[in-house]
Amino acid sequence: MNKNKASRFIWYPFLFAAYPVLGLLAHNVGNARPDAGIRPVAIAVLGAAVLFGLLRLLTRDWQRAAFVGAVWVSLFAAYGHVYVWLQEKAPEYARTNLLAGVSLLLAAAALFAATRPRVRMEAWTLPLNMAALALVAFPIGQILWYQVEVQNAPSVAAESPVHSFEGTKPDIYYIVLDSYTRADTLKIAYDFDNSKFLGGLEAMGFDVPECSMSNYLRTELTMASTFNMDYLPALDERIKPGSQARTPLWNLIRNSAVMDYVEGLGYQSVAFATGFPWSEWDHADLYLEADPLRGGLTEFEGLVLGTTAYRIAEDEGLVDTKLTTFNRYRERSQFVLDTLPTLAKLNGPQFVFAHILLPHPPFVFAEDGSRSDPLSFLNDKDQYPANKYAAGYVMQLQFINREIARIVQEIIASSDTPPVIIIQGDHGPWLQPKDRRLSILNAYYLPGHQDAVSRTITPVNTFRLVFNLYLGGDFDLLPDESFFSPVPNHFAFELIPNRCDPK
Repeated sequence: MNKNKASRFIWYPFLFAAYPVLGLLAHNVGNARPDAGIRPVAIAVLGAAVLFGLLRLLTRDWQRAAFVGAVWVSLFAAYGHVYVWLQEKAPEYARTNLLAGVSLLLAAAALFAATRPRVRMEAWTLPLNMAALALVAFPIGQILWYQVEVQNAPSVAAESPVHSFEGTKPDIYYIVLDSYTRADTLKIAYDFDNSKFLGGLEAMGFDVPECSMSNYLRTELTMASTFNMDYLPALDERIKPGSQARTPLWNLIRNSAVMDYVEGLGYQSVAFATGFPWSEWDHADLYLEADPLRGGLTEFEGLVLGTTAYRIAEDEGLVDTKLTTFNRYRERSQFVLDTLPTLAKLNGPQFVFAHILLPHPPFVFAEDGSRSDPLSFLNDKDQYPANKYAAGYVMQLQFINREIARIVQEIIASSDTPPVIIIQGDHGPWLQPKDRRLSILNAYYLPGHQDAVSRTITPVNTFRLVFNLYLGGDFDLLPDESFFSPVPNHFAFELIPNRCDPK
């Protein structure tokens, strides 16, 4: 294609439309799956095409229509970013009417300039095409590089002399309830008595250690440690004070010693979508997710809209993106709760990993499972005041209590071989002192080995114990230690003593 032909071939308005989505996806590469960008990119490009066509009717010139369309698309996409920047740097100017007015003036100026008869837009087409191509190439490269890095990350092999096991292999269910704390913290922090639920678990044969703490404060730290049966500094040399890299954690969760161990013994791995790719085993033998067309916007789509001029409608109270993303959260959680009991009917052995983001906010379930109003727990700054957080947390905890009791009863009743079931919080609730933020629910259904669990067991020893009891493992149990670390220095670990007194 010669230069004259290239200058007439217009693609930059569509790339300018796609770039904001791709750039945001690259920035959130560990928190959003690549396919989360398909629908918003398609809508952005389609919207640009419609705008391009309408402007062609107005200007009667493809080149001028392309330039104006690209400017308008860019103004629309940049609006939310500029608004947030003003909120941080110059809050007195972060006003919808002011920013919207400036955006409209710039849009009108672009239309005026492009429609001047003496302005030759053809000269701009080729450089704008090349600039747009370079612009989208960068985030696409970031996304692809991350995927290659994740796919090729090595597994962390925990040392064990066992390479085969010919005994009975029970199904293993590892159910993580996000932010679920232990009984004494519930009583102290929220004046809530959880003895009915815990007593019901014990009546079914569960052992519920009353003094369990998490090893780490946040989900990705805890999961990386738990799934590799060791403390984080021993797993990757990049995990050290001063580093803020999170990729090592995500690699440890995806390519874990636990998965390596069970799959090596012939287990089928089963996992669920969570909406957070770093916590998903999407490469499991059976990966389950709710219908993507149910539940409205995805979390990423809500994030995209919040960076655009769409937030004008949000600020004026005409729409509320949070409600649609909260609905997706609810639908995904309900899917896991409905599906878990059915897995007992699969041919075993199977290792099931279900990370359920409850009782963690948003508070979308009322105690009876009906829809709550999650926005009622937020203040005008989209933050959770302590009293409203407490009310929502206890409400959602009572819902998940009922559901978990039902689920484990059905699993146990439907299993030909008594299963192993672990129900475990990954960390405690927000807005609490350090030790309470590390206290967790930790319940074990270990057929034939009741009372095998210590009162202060932490997640790092969960699978060391289970593999030793059921799958011929020969793992030493590690000291049970818990570490607090601040944001964003999540590897600056501070040892927190366990002040719980075992009965």
